[in-house]
Amino acid sequence: MSHTFYTVGAARTDGTQPGLEKAWEDKMFFTRDDAEKFITLWNVEASRSKIETRLVVCEWIAEEQSEFDKATEEINKYRELKSEGQISFEEKKELLAEHNDEAKLADGLEDALIGMCSRFGQSMLAAYDYDKCVQVLMKRDGMTEEEANEYLQFNTLGAWVGENTPVFLHMF
Repeated sequence: MSHTFYTVGAARTDGTQPGLEKAWEDKMFFTRDDAEKFITLWNVEASRSKIETRLVVCEWIAEEQSEFDKATEEINKYRELKSEGQISFEEKKELLAEHNDEAKLADGLEDALIGMCSRFGQSMLAAYDYDKCVQVLMKRDGMTEEEANEYLQFNTLGAWVGENTPVFLHMF
């Protein structure tokens, strides 16, 4: 009885799966059944590896999503309190400190603090309404609108105090 022997080809440079090739050289020889079993096991291992990689990525995404969900929940609590007119400057500071205890605040512009903002992978920052800042300076310090804008541009927006420097929003 004559047998045809096969060798299992390794991963090919063209990215295709290994297959059965007739064995003409002295390599690893298998019967066709053994070679087919080997390829099946190879494919199972390759699939398992892909699944494990996907699980790690999914776990990382879930952790990031969980942090995002917590921050969103806190912001929604803040919005609810704000809509009821029940949130004080001290409460705003506390909410911000829960997310970034190193966040900087702009002195004297408490009434213009409107919330928090964030960017993926970075801490929450204090967010001020630029127009409200202008109004505060005009009312409190008796500045004209032009003087208040110039003051804010030079003394507030122009003051970088590190990565926790507050942001000033220009509302649409």
